[in-house]
Amino acid sequence: MRVALYIRVSSEEQARHGLSLQEQRDALIRYAKANKMTVAGIYEDAGISARKPYKKRPALLRLLDDCKAGKVDTILFIKLDRWFRNVAGYYDVQTRLDQYGVTWQATEEDYETRTASGRLKVNIMLSVAQDEADRTSERIKFINDGKRAKGQPAGSKAPLGYIIKGRQYQIDNGTADAARDMFAAYIRLQSVLGVKRYMLETWGIDRAYTKYVNYFRNRLYIGEVYGIENACPALVSKQDFDIVNDILRQRSQRCAGIETDRVYLFSGLLHCKECGKTMQSETAKQIYTYYRCRTRMLDTSACQHKKRIREDALEAYLLHELEGIAERNNRYYKKAEKKPTQSADAIRKKMDKLKTLYLNDLIELDEYKKEYTTLKKSLEAVEEKPKTNLDALRNGLAEYDTYLREEKKEFWTRFIRRIDADDDGAFFVTPR
Repeated sequence: MRVALYIRVSSEEQARHGLSLQEQRDALIRYAKANKMTVAGIYEDAGISARKPYKKRPALLRLLDDCKAGKVDTILFIKLDRWFRNVAGYYDVQTRLDQYGVTWQATEEDYETRTASGRLKVNIMLSVAQDEADRTSERIKFINDGKRAKGQPAGSKAPLGYIIKGRQYQIDNGTADAARDMFAAYIRLQSVLGVKRYMLETWGIDRAYTKYVNYFRNRLYIGEVYGIENACPALVSKQDFDIVNDILRQRSQRCAGIETDRVYLFSGLLHCKECGKTMQSETAKQIYTYYRCRTRMLDTSACQHKKRIREDALEAYLLHELEGIAERNNRYYKKAEKKPTQSADAIRKKMDKLKTLYLNDLIELDEYKKEYTTLKKSLEAVEEKPKTNLDALRNGLAEYDTYLREEKKEFWTRFIRRIDADDDGAFFVTPR
């Protein structure tokens, strides 16, 4: 008899129960040898849950292909839960095996599909196993919801700059400076790949591209855990976090272009007033830098903005006018503010009391979430609108001539949210 050995383990199960791939393989080989069976192949799905759709289990798919090709008579695995815990998936695969004339057997349990009574027992036990798994999933979800409501980690891993101690996020002194520098580097370089290279060269830290993107979007860095503010120590300022995420959004909306080592001071900041899209940077004669409407570059009939914006002209305008624009913007916000019925501090105290009630099991999770959401909206409505730090702006303008080009780009990004340019050559600046 030709048998296929199927082995599966998730990383969590391997750590908890010792069901390693090697242990399963050895046990199945011994069983096949003792029963004078010929091993036609060994199929291993490592780190994959049995509840995962079988079409996402590569080794199982190869096994089914070999069964269809007539290379296998029986499939062996040590226990039924190595095979399936999902009833629907099991029936789908079993139908195919019936068509191929292939049976299976659990070597360490009394399950088989060669007899009618064996199949009935399997159907009953799979239904029980799925029900137990569903109940476990619900319990885990409830526990994780409770942890999130308390600002506690739901997992075991913390992002760069943090560690988990006593079921709380705490600053990791060994990597905190690197995490702060990571955000500053992105504001300066405005490139995830650039940050990836910089972190490896400067700090010896190597992370995947997507990992850095997830870091930049993780509100844990401003002390927020699952929507709960001040739940842990912040590593970066709210202003820097917002700047980084503004840049991420702008770059994700941009058309793919040719990579260049040249630093464009206003890329991502400068927009066409007519169509609203970011303007494309370009260099003429290796000397002059211009910005043109990206929409019009692709289709001259799609936007009426014909004018090219010279970078040095815009730079000179901002050096002369930005301080006055920021001052007027600050005065406008101050004048427009309405006196709230309750202070931000009062609302925060209510939020703290609400959290205490939940932690002491005096209110249910649903009630906590509902009331917390209401208080958070009230807090957002009364909190002071961000204004430009005029002292920092003046200091930056005074030192601007000493900056490297990368530092000049970082300066404009820190103090300007957006610049709109119309076809008449006028600029409309929105400070941070």
